[in-house]
Amino acid sequence: MALTLVLGNKNYSSWSLRPWLVLKQTGVAFDEIVIPLYEPTSKATIMKYSPSGTVPALRHGELVVWDSLAISEYLAESFPTFQLWPRDPDARAVARSVCAELHSGFQALRAHLPGVVGPLEAAHGRGLAAAYRRLPSISIDHGVMERARDVAVVRARFRWSDVGSWAAVAALWADGNGPNALRGRVVPIDSRRCLVDSPHRLVAVIGVEDLVVVDTPDAVLVCRKDRAQDVRLVVDELRRRGLERYL
Repeated sequence: MALTLVLGNKNYSSWSLRPWLVLKQTGVAFDEIVIPLYEPTSKATIMKYSPSGTVPALRHGELVVWDSLAISEYLAESFPTFQLWPRDPDARAVARSVCAELHSGFQALRAHLPGVVGPLEAAHGRGLAAAYRRLPSISIDHGVMERARDVAVVRARFRWSDVGSWAAVAALWADGNGPNALRGRVVPIDSRRCLVDSPHRLVAVIGVEDLVVVDTPDAVLVCRKDRAQDVRLVVDELRRRGLERYL
């Protein structure tokens, strides 16, 4: 039975692009029907191929499967020799979690943060770093969660850290490093409660307390731990000076 993938423009519909990429990965021959979206006849044309009225849709004989994630799962089951999911159960669970997370949240991102999603999609991989540096600074909490209508919360008791600053990272790295949180080539002498991240160069700290030192190939950050959240002030100043290449 022939496979036919009904989809929108792959440049603008990532939902259409996903099952197309999966099919290309298998190497299985398939027909492709591209329907221009957002035109007066789009809905009627889609209904000819997909009873759900949405794209992408996969036709396999008389069967019609819609939704990009459902199509991908169907292909994984139909063509097991191509091993579209990892063999290891743990790795497969993580892969499914990542796909489901992106799949369920992307629509909300498009709806509430078009100023974030749009520039990244327009970059098409090229100039992605430059596009990222120009994005507005807004958290997922304010950008999506406070605006979305279909949100459910569940009360729970567990330890939590959103790792929102270098000070939060220090708590995660502290174990096994004595009085400091260290990563990389670091020599602390008579120093306490410091976080030092230097994966490339040797960094030594002497007689200091409660400092954050982050060494990267093109920049160094040094601040008091209780002002780690103020790194955004540095970001604002770099943008004001036209030094976005360091962000």
